[in-house]
Amino acid sequence: RALSVGASIGISLFPDDGLTADEVMNEADIAMYRAKVEGGGCIRLFDQALRERSEQVYRLLSRLRKAISLDQFELHYQLQFDMKTLQPCGMEALLRWRDGANGLVPPNKFIPVALEYGLMPTIGRWVIRQACKDNMMLIEAGLLDVTVAVNTCATLFSETGFCALVNQMLVSTGLPPQRLELEITEDVAMNSSVQILQTSDELHKAGIRLAMDDFGVGFSSLNRLKELRFDKLKIDRSFVSDLTENRSDQAIVQAILGMAKGLSMRTVAEGVETEDQLTFLREAGCSQGQGFWFAKPMPLSELIGWLQERR
Repeated sequence: RALSVGASIGISLFPDDGLTADEVMNEADIAMYRAKVEGGGCIRLFDQALRERSEQVYRLLSRLRKAISLDQFELHYQLQFDMKTLQPCGMEALLRWRDGANGLVPPNKFIPVALEYGLMPTIGRWVIRQACKDNMMLIEAGLLDVTVAVNTCATLFSETGFCALVNQMLVSTGLPPQRLELEITEDVAMNSSVQILQTSDELHKAGIRLAMDDFGVGFSSLNRLKELRFDKLKIDRSFVSDLTENRSDQAIVQAILGMAKGLSMRTVAEGVETEDQLTFLREAGCSQGQGFWFAKPMPLSELIGWLQERR
């Protein structure tokens, strides 16, 4: 058998980067980690900026671990609207971290760290349970009876018994299975793991909906789309932002909509911010939309007020 071995190399120099063997090795390790992050198969020299970044990540990681135990996370909800009636037809749960005196930490600052250091499955379980609980409260209050969509990371979705865990959460919160939608990204969907297929099948049988998030930015197999029984495709905002001016984006969106229609999948366009974008998407046959043109993400209390004003 032919085995192919790659390498990522980090280099530090004595005495500029350290005065002891431990210091020099530690700096080289930081540089090697940077080489891996940048795709591997390359060489990176240590510099002080790498150390500062490494220290920032570890400080953030420490705060993030405390946040889990201190229950500092909260969910904001962005409504999804029916393109024909312009009425709410769903909502997406968006994770937020209120870090004490530091206030709200942007998701792009902490979610990559949570994913990299294995904290996302724990956080993801909390998100699913809280989203189910909040959605059931809105239904019982007579304010909104729609599906709540929750992003699910690869490691959590791939866990054995994940579907059983979700079913347990639905039972404990009272939320009907058809009122929960789990979103996974293309890289998760295209994973060849047997467990991914099994989980998808179990969710479908349980009546829990499955959506592919950010469709079009990765590598998709049409056969895989069929196998995983997706109910919805979410058109990535990168194709919507310049939709009215860019012919390529228009062609891509129209192709996605045509394919989804042929596979009996609903579609939702992300990042709808102008009436021109809305008009194009409606005329092209997009099922649903979300974005600032409709409503911004809101914490639950604000969402309740928004719904009460429009009853």
